[in-house]
Amino acid sequence: MTAASRFLAWLVLPLCALSSFNLLADTVEGAPQALHLLDYISADYPPTVEAGKVVDDGEYREQLEFTQVLQGLIAGLPQKQEKAALEQSVEALHAAISAKQDGAEVARQARQLGAKLAVAYEVSQAPIITPDPTRGAPLYTQNCSVCHGEAGAGDGPAGLGMTPPPANLRAAARMDHLSLYAIYSTLGQGVEGTDMPAFADQLDDRQRWDLATYIAGFSADPAAAKSEKTFNIADLARQTPAEVQAAEGPQVAATFRAQRAQPPQVKRGPAQLLDYTAATLDKSLAAYRAADHDQAYDLSVAAYLEGFELVESSLDNVDANVRKDTEKSLMAYRQALQDGLPVAQAEQRLDAAKGKLKESAGLLGSDGLSWSLSFISGLL
Repeated sequence: MTAASRFLAWLVLPLCALSSFNLLADTVEGAPQALHLLDYISADYPPTVEAGKVVDDGEYREQLEFTQVLQGLIAGLPQKQEKAALEQSVEALHAAISAKQDGAEVARQARQLGAKLAVAYEVSQAPIITPDPTRGAPLYTQNCSVCHGEAGAGDGPAGLGMTPPPANLRAAARMDHLSLYAIYSTLGQGVEGTDMPAFADQLDDRQRWDLATYIAGFSADPAAAKSEKTFNIADLARQTPAEVQAAEGPQVAATFRAQRAQPPQVKRGPAQLLDYTAATLDKSLAAYRAADHDQAYDLSVAAYLEGFELVESSLDNVDANVRKDTEKSLMAYRQALQDGLPVAQAEQRLDAAKGKLKESAGLLGSDGLSWSLSFISGLL
């Protein structure tokens, strides 16, 4: 079985399961798989065709097969108002590839289809917690360097003789057509038909985002990060450098590459951090009401890690007991989510936690510690 056939089989098997069992949980899983496939098409189709002629027959035929699998994946998704338009877009994408249209145009269609699919089926393409490549560095050393090489050039000792060989993560021509979400998705799902494994069972969500940002750094110039323009984390995760360059030019694209490799850590004062915690907890409860327990818990963790945790040291300097009580109330809410308590009970615990957050905010408000003093306190 060829690499392309094995990859195709990996995508078809879940589709067969959808047809056989018609379970909602399974069909929803088809949306991330479809996004993963669209990322492959947008990155891998352009080099197969030049001026309306096929220059790589094997890869070109693979792209045609991928669009057929994509049609099946989207057909198996739950019925929604947007589904008919998505199916038409897949047909148009298949027609464009069949007509050997320009690579940039096909990539644009694939990316636009992916954006519509993500919105329609509520697939998050951005991390809840801001990724940190310094946490990703040891993960790369432990899991990736043996094949991809210490510097990401695809020259690791275990990669010798592999067919296909490990990807060169420094090849900007290809990395520019992959979003940070696409790298994250590949880490989770792997690439069937190659020796690239799926790490979803070994690395949690946050670790895969951290690792994705570290990998993005191989094709970026860190010096370009210093710019008046700052991209938000959602844009850094969803867009590609190629898209940014087409819209805003090479200099902005260089900034984008550097910032997605080192996402800006937004400096926020204690009041803003606690507001973020409260708002994110509200989103968590909304997800819990919708029976999305995994998302609810992830949001509750993000509320703590990117909010309250950053002011704990400052709060200790003002009133350690309030800090302890607030932390306990947040833990109690997270435990309610883990235990699957009724929504009313989870809401009661959340109300208690928000009351403690309000008390903390009163201590760290405009009369509390300044951001600079809070930051120094946190470092200590």
